[in-house]
Amino acid sequence: MKQFKLIFRYDFNPNYQPTPEEMEVEGQKWGQWIGGLAQNGQFVETNQLGYSGRVLKSDGSFVDNIHMSGTEVLAGDMVINAQDLDEALGLAKGSPILEIGGSVEIRDVIPM
Repeated sequence: MKQFKLIFRYDFNPNYQPTPEEMEVEGQKWGQWIGGLAQNGQFVETNQLGYSGRVLKSDGSFVDNIHMSGTEVLAGDMVINAQDLDEALGLAKGSPILEIGGSVEIRDVIPM
């Protein structure tokens, strides 16, 4: 088995505030997907990112905000176990972020 990092992105809309019910449904979807991966020994770890932060530049200056490409924002990441990139892609297709128009980048992990 090899490890792959799934990088989740979506279009951020600062004017949209999900209801508690919507947040509960989304949480259940993510929990079911991650739970299935864990049962199969494919889940390693995951992180959801918040909406505040800073971007540090090489000259030591920083921007007091998170990096966005247009409206696209990095939402979080996950490390999974898979035989190869094709299997990792298949597993990524179950991500709930795809249901809201988001994307999943799949990258191989190089042990350090």
